[in-house]
Amino acid sequence: MGNINSENNYAIVRQPIFDKNKDVIAYNIEIKDFDDLGKDNIYIYESSKVIDNLLTEGLTRISNGKKIFIHFNLDSIRREIPLSFPNTKIGVNIDDTVLPDDELFEKLKKIKLKGFDLIIDGYDLNDLENSLVALADIFTVDFRLDKIKNKNSVFANEEFQQIKLLARDVETESDFNTALNKEFDYFQGNFFTHPDIIPSQEIPSFKLNLIKLLKELNKQNLDLDEVEETLKRDVALTYKLLKFMNSASLGIKITISSINHALNLLGEVELKKWLTVMVVSSISSDKPEELLKTSLIRAKFCELIAEELGLINEKNDYFLTGMFSLMDTFVGRPLNEITSELPLKEEIKQALSGEDNQLSKILNLVKDYEDGKWHEVKQALIRAELSKKRIVGFYNESIEWSNFLEKSK
Repeated sequence: MGNINSENNYAIVRQPIFDKNKDVIAYNIEIKDFDDLGKDNIYIYESSKVIDNLLTEGLTRISNGKKIFIHFNLDSIRREIPLSFPNTKIGVNIDDTVLPDDELFEKLKKIKLKGFDLIIDGYDLNDLENSLVALADIFTVDFRLDKIKNKNSVFANEEFQQIKLLARDVETESDFNTALNKEFDYFQGNFFTHPDIIPSQEIPSFKLNLIKLLKELNKQNLDLDEVEETLKRDVALTYKLLKFMNSASLGIKITISSINHALNLLGEVELKKWLTVMVVSSISSDKPEELLKTSLIRAKFCELIAEELGLINEKNDYFLTGMFSLMDTFVGRPLNEITSELPLKEEIKQALSGEDNQLSKILNLVKDYEDGKWHEVKQALIRAELSKKRIVGFYNESIEWSNFLEKSK
């Protein structure tokens, strides 16, 4: 993805908004200026360069076709900045730091009449009549509040019944189930990467076959015959693999007809990487699609940082570290149980188990960036002597790569 005004060190991170089926309906985005982490990130939208970039190609690349929820402050609303964007591409998010007044109401009514969705964050539930809720399409609230028993306990007034409820800070599977039982419509948080993990629980048979394939792929010497035998027992995976290998994403103009053919064209290291991507994709087939996207972004982000650090020979180790960092979520077993069954390098296993090494340092940097922990990111960049501008580009490129990969599967 192209940088968002990267010459000014603007970093962008996105967080998915899920529906009840754990499908992504939109992304909430945050943009920060690395040179002034204390700056209100809404200020950035007032830069004409940032707006131009978002309007031309930024929105599509960030969202991959989903709507983007963007926070706007009072000054941005007064200046009607949201009207610079297409109403089909963004939702206008107003948080509880924006104090409602007559001018704000009129401006928001105008924006709403232009067809924009309004997302209202966290206004006092005891004062709904005097807040901006009447204009809301989506109302965001802390689902953990005791007063919230169900949707009717929030919106007793019938005129509010059409408003969708969005639960924020949903961090675990248990949180998701609680919010779901309280009749929330949408959910935001990291719950999709933190399911309930049960030690030694039974792994579905189709995942056992795929884990066996991962074992073969990560042996020092690839046994191609064994890989092909395993693939023959999974027709869907074989089809997916050959379809991907023949997609434009690899830039190969000759039609690939077999794994052996792919090996001759790609070489063992690259073939292992793409086979691993396809296998992990199949392992995650019963999980939210966003989970695989997150894994792909982490893998590519780690790999790009390794290249920047001059670790060309080790870049695949970084890729695998990012790729396997969510394997516990895919399988439903603790990560150390899964990695103990895979012939991964000891350094990768150590990084995945949380031990301090170079791989884990980069993985933690990637996770902090993903979560928008900007102070931690800035400190990690200083320690690693990495460029702020380059790291912004790497994250953007990783998102674009994951989007392209998804379309090629």
